[in-house]
Amino acid sequence: MGQDSERSGRIGRRGFLKGVSVAAGIGLAPWLAAACGNGPKAAPTKAGAGLDAAFFERPDGAIKDLSLDQVPAAQQKTSYEQWVARAEGAYDPPIKLTTVAQTSPVTKYPKGDTLAKNVWTRAYESRYGISVETKWSVDQSQWEQRTNLMIGSGDLPDFFLASQSQLDQLIRADLIADLTATYKDHATDQVRATILEAGPTALESAVYGGKLMAIPFVEQNETAPHWFIRKDLLDKAGLGVPKTMRELLDACAAFTSNGTYGLAVGPSPNQDLGYLQAFFNGYHAYRGLWIEKDGKLAYSSVQPEMRAALEQLQRMYKAKQIHPEFGTRTEEQVFEDWANGKVGLIQGRGSGPNGTDILKTNNPKAEVVALPVLSMDGEPAKAQVDQPNVRGYWVVRKGAEHPEALLKMLDFWVSTFYLTPSDEVQAAFISDGEEPNLWTLNKIALYRAYKNTDVHNTLTKLLDSKSADVASYRPEVRFWYDYLKPAFTGGKIDGYQYRSLVGYYGPNSGRAVQDLYRKQDLYMPDGFFGVPTATMSRRQASLDKIEAETFTKVIQGSPIAEFDTFVKEWKSVGGDQVTREVNEWREQQRARR
Repeated sequence: MGQDSERSGRIGRRGFLKGVSVAAGIGLAPWLAAACGNGPKAAPTKAGAGLDAAFFERPDGAIKDLSLDQVPAAQQKTSYEQWVARAEGAYDPPIKLTTVAQTSPVTKYPKGDTLAKNVWTRAYESRYGISVETKWSVDQSQWEQRTNLMIGSGDLPDFFLASQSQLDQLIRADLIADLTATYKDHATDQVRATILEAGPTALESAVYGGKLMAIPFVEQNETAPHWFIRKDLLDKAGLGVPKTMRELLDACAAFTSNGTYGLAVGPSPNQDLGYLQAFFNGYHAYRGLWIEKDGKLAYSSVQPEMRAALEQLQRMYKAKQIHPEFGTRTEEQVFEDWANGKVGLIQGRGSGPNGTDILKTNNPKAEVVALPVLSMDGEPAKAQVDQPNVRGYWVVRKGAEHPEALLKMLDFWVSTFYLTPSDEVQAAFISDGEEPNLWTLNKIALYRAYKNTDVHNTLTKLLDSKSADVASYRPEVRFWYDYLKPAFTGGKIDGYQYRSLVGYYGPNSGRAVQDLYRKQDLYMPDGFFGVPTATMSRRQASLDKIEAETFTKVIQGSPIAEFDTFVKEWKSVGGDQVTREVNEWREQQRARR
C-alpha cells in the first residue's frame, strides 16, 4: 500500500548527468550564472562542521522504530474530524505558502478534488492554519527542466523539491534559507527518526558549511539487489536452495534447456545491465560505486573482481544460460521471460518481481523464494546501495516568513502515512478502496527507510500465530493479513496474492532478505555522495557508455582482455582525473568535520 512504488522518480546518483546543472542550456539569468561559477571552485562548502553529533543521532524513546505496532482501542476509532482538529500552535491568523508540484497520470481525484485542493490541503488548513497554493504543476518527466527554468528566473515559491545539483546552485546564488535553527527548534522526534532511520548520511548531505540548507527527502533503503529463484525447478533438478554463489551457478546450469535460460539478464531502464548487480556483488564486484581500496576511494567497475565476474558471465552465455540478445532486450521482455517460465533466476529488490502473478496463474506448481546476494568465497557478500538514501531536498526560499511550517506538515505526513490509527483516517488520506493513491496528493513527504520490512516482520509474526490479536493492529497490517490469510487457511489465492506473498511473508520472502541486510549490515554503500566533479560533468556520459559497451561485448564472447583495454581507456579519457577529484572531495569532507 504505497511505498513499494515510491522508487520511481528518484534522482539517480549513477549517470551523474541526470541531475544536470541548472546552468546547462536554459539561459540562466546573468546574476545567477555569475553566482554559480563554472567549476568546482565555485561549489558551496559541504561539511558538517558547526553541528554537534547529537544533531545526527536518531531519537529513541516513545517512537522506537516507528514500526507498525498495536494501537489502543480508543485510537482505532479516531474520526477524520478528530485527526484534523486544530493543533496547538496553529497559525492564527492563517498563513499562505506557495509551492510547485509533480503530477501523475495514474492518480484519480475524488469528486471535486484536484492536485491543488484535496483532502491533504484541507487538513493543513484545518489543523495548522496553513493554506498551500500550487503555482504550477507538470508531469514527472518534465519536472527537472521546468524546475531548472524556475530557478533560472529567480521566481521561487516558498518551498519545493530540488535535486542535489539544483540545491548546490541555489546555495551558490544565495536563494534559499538556512534551516539549521528551524530544524533544531521545530522538527519533532518522529520526523527526526524518519530522516535518520537509515543513518546520518542523508541529513549530512544537506549540510553546507556547518548549516542545514535543506530537509532531505529520504526514501526506502529496501531496494538492495537480491535473488528470486524457482524452487520448484530446484526440486525437479534434485538441488537444494543455494547457499553459495557456486551452488547458484550450478542451479543456473540445471535450469537451462531448450528455450529456457538459467539467468535473467537485461538492461535496466537506463541500459546499464542493472539486473546483474546481485551477480557482480557475489564476486565482491560493484557497478558504478566508489569503494575503499588501499586507503583511497577507487571506482568499483574497473577492479579485478569485476573481470572475474564478467569472465564467468561469458562462460554462462556460451553455455546458453543467458538469452542471446540480452544486450538489446527491454526490461519488459526480461519480466515476460520470468512470467512465462523461461528463466529460473532473476534479480529482485524486495517485493515479488513483475510477472510472478502471471507465472503462478499459468503454472500453479511454480514456487518462488528469495535469496540474498551469495558469495563466491568464504567472505560475506554485500549488496550495493546508493548513498545517501535521498530522493531530493526540500528547500525554502530565502526570506520566506514561516520555514517552520514545513516541519508541521512533515509531522502530519509521518503521523498520517505511517502511524494511521483508524480505518476512517486510512480511507480519507491513503486509500479508500476505489482510489489507492490518495497519499500522492500531499504537498511534502518523507519515506521511511524500512517501512515495508517492518510490515513483513509484523505480518509474518501474525500469520504464524494461532491466536493473533489482529484487530489491535494498524490498518495496513490488517489489510495485508486479510489479503494473504487465505494462503494459510486452505483458501484459493490468485497470482497477485502469490506475488505479495513472495515479497512479504516468511523467511524466504524478499522483505526477509532486506531485513537480513539491515540486521547484519550487509551493504556496500557508495563512498562518494558529493555533487558531480568538474571532470564528471564533462566525461561521465562517455565513461559510462564505454563501460556498458565493453561489459556487454565481453559477456557475448569478446576476449576477456578487452576488459583490461577498457580499464586503460577509462583511466586515460578521464577516469584517473575523476578519481583524483573524488579523493580531494573526501579529504575536504574529513578536514571540515
